[in-house]
Amino acid sequence: MPISRVVINASPLISLFGSNQQHILPKLFDEVIIPDAVWEEIVEGGHQDNAAASIPTTPWLIKKKLTTVSPVVMSWDLGKGETEVISYAILNSGFYVIIDDAAARRCAKTLGVHSLGTLGVLLLAKRRGVIPSIKPALTALQDAGLWLGNDLTSMVLNEAGE
Repeated sequence: MPISRVVINASPLISLFGSNQQHILPKLFDEVIIPDAVWEEIVEGGHQDNAAASIPTTPWLIKKKLTTVSPVVMSWDLGKGETEVISYAILNSGFYVIIDDAAARRCAKTLGVHSLGTLGVLLLAKRRGVIPSIKPALTALQDAGLWLGNDLTSMVLNEAGE
């Protein structure tokens, strides 16, 4: 089943907007949901970055208010954003989560929620022909301040066939 509907957490949004690669998301996905907790963390959290400035006027981001969160997800004691992202996917079938936090990814996997990280989004973009090469995308993330270890970078480049 192709990935077409996602709910996204703060760090992937901040990384993609910070590296000016946010345009990839609407080219890959039909729906990109941002829960209120993620919106609040980025837009209302006092940050002075590209994500905080741009997200309020980004038409393809769909802001959603959750009226309930999954008690099972709550028991993992994740951040509010991660909890809402995973809860949204559990409560709305057919959604993948885009999340980088290791504990949140373990939670999603344990609960049967499919997930991608920021680098997974870039790999998908390469596979779907949205970007011609992943190496410049990785460099842009690093230039924007995302730390990527050499082993991880090598693994992603290898996976991308570069």
